[in-house]
Amino acid sequence: IISGTTYVPQIAGTSYITTDFNNFDVDLPLYTLKMLPADKCYVSSSGNDDNSGADDLSALATVNEAVTRLNNAHVAEKPYIINVTGEISFSKIIELNSALLPCNITIDGGGSGILNGSETSGVMSIIGDSKTFILQNLLLQNGKNSDGDGGGLFISGTNTIKLNNCTIKNCTASANGGGIYIADGSVTLTGSTIQNCTAESN
Repeated sequence: IISGTTYVPQIAGTSYITTDFNNFDVDLPLYTLKMLPADKCYVSSSGNDDNSGADDLSALATVNEAVTRLNNAHVAEKPYIINVTGEISFSKIIELNSALLPCNITIDGGGSGILNGSETSGVMSIIGDSKTFILQNLLLQNGKNSDGDGGGLFISGTNTIKLNNCTIKNCTASANGGGIYIADGSVTLTGSTIQNCTAESN
């Protein structure tokens, strides 16, 4: 039972609902809350960002949608896994910000996952402190940062970053780090390569 006039919960960092419980004749708008499965989700080149992301058949279309749903969400304190299948092309950089994300994150391409910046944005930015981000079995390609550092990956903060069996190729930056720019943090590459990446400054 909720007493008082107005109740304004915040749900998973995505929606606000205001309800007048003293007037039950008020027509309320319909809100759609987009959530994720508890421990892992799926992103596919044949997916749709209106899907649940629960499995291959209901996969999301973009990693950005998965990250948006995870930001400020309440999930178990264990690595959350984003499984990527096929080539995911986009024009907005994927940003992993540890200040917004609730737990450590693993993005697993399973050997077929491709993140394609389409030469319109960098591929991924990892910023913030004190979390672990693992990229594995992925191809990151065609990232282009026309305004600064890191065409493939931009890394800043005190996070721990691990690249396992990844390839970064055909990425460019107008400043430093065509493939990867590391401002801070702990970064380990295992079985990973950087190919045909260039930067104007270094």
